[in-house]
Amino acid sequence: MKVNGEHAVAPIFVVGAPRSGTSILTWCLGQHPNILPTEESDWLGPFAVQAAAHHARGSARGERSQLSALGIERPEFLENFGRAIDSMTLGHRGTLERLNHAVAERDPTQVRAGLSVSRSATDPKARWVDGTPEYSLYICGLHQLFPMAKFIHILRDPDEVAASMLAFHPEHGGPLATSADEAYAYWERTTAACALAAQALGAQFVHRLRHADLAAQPAAALRGVFEFLGEEFAAECVAPLAHRINSSFSADTRPAAGGSPLAATERAEHARQLCERIRAEPVPMTPSPQAQAEMEADFEARVHRAANLDEDFANTQRLFEALQQTAMGTQACELEQAKVLANEKTRQLAATRRALAICGIVFALQATCAVGVYLLTSAADARAVWLAFAGVSALIYAWLRRAGLRQLFARPLPTIVAAPESRERT
Repeated sequence: MKVNGEHAVAPIFVVGAPRSGTSILTWCLGQHPNILPTEESDWLGPFAVQAAAHHARGSARGERSQLSALGIERPEFLENFGRAIDSMTLGHRGTLERLNHAVAERDPTQVRAGLSVSRSATDPKARWVDGTPEYSLYICGLHQLFPMAKFIHILRDPDEVAASMLAFHPEHGGPLATSADEAYAYWERTTAACALAAQALGAQFVHRLRHADLAAQPAAALRGVFEFLGEEFAAECVAPLAHRINSSFSADTRPAAGGSPLAATERAEHARQLCERIRAEPVPMTPSPQAQAEMEADFEARVHRAANLDEDFANTQRLFEALQQTAMGTQACELEQAKVLANEKTRQLAATRRALAICGIVFALQATCAVGVYLLTSAADARAVWLAFAGVSALIYAWLRRAGLRQLFARPLPTIVAAPESRERT
């Protein structure tokens, strides 16, 4: 494809919810002599966001920033990256062909008639097609990388997609969805993004293809696609539809539409209503400024998050360290207070022990004096009183020695001192 005699960077992106037929449509388009089929890339969408974020960093200080000083605006910045990606992708066509031949020789079961990277060495393959379904969420960024790129939104019934997502188990990675509601939600998110892009970019850049039309009338459906792409229809592009690629079901286990066990949920009904609205609204010929502003605002928000990610991480790290220091300071303060209380308790216990020791000595002297008076007194009643007094004094002294001084005030002190240490270890 050429514009004004020069190679036009005009890749094709097949978008839509996962399990909508993006893979088979990619292979159908890849059988065209001028279109190179590629594996799902996964990185181009996030790369567009990161490239825009790096441009923001490179021009953040106005004339004192390199990109601003050189007068390099973001459209030029991203478009040059797009040209480099296009050149590398088409330039490594031979590597992709050799890899596919090697896989075919290693495992002949991987060879399928009608599916090939190139049908002839003379095929020009001046464009390439990528069928990564997640790019439904990155159409704005991809449009900035490749201003002449075309987007084909393949729209499939949400019930069929949800059932397929729940049944699909890829060789690498986890399941696409763990519940019917999650599957419907992802269909809704990707499909709504594609619908917004169609409103924002218009029929010049976005073509909507119903999965049911591709299955029922493949030749007619593909003719419409190639008319949109500006390429002549090639009959061999219908051949891949005879094969099942990445199917979730065998031919005899495919569920009917609406057959999901949770098909009556509110989320499922909301997805069906969205699907009906999109089917009833054709892609407009004239882009909607409101939709374009909404799509670009979402992209700018992603760019802002990416541009400030390092700063946000540094701020979070500083906050964490401050909180950690505050917690350590609070713990040290509590420990210091506990030590002060323990020291105060120690002083109180020492004073109490001294007082009790003095009391014990006094009672011992009283008992000794009482015994002496008892021995020197001849009256029977007085002797009995002094003997009783001596006995009581002796008992009190013994109790103070055994219980008061050794047991009552020995255990609280270790508990008070150990408590802060125990908290410090935890």
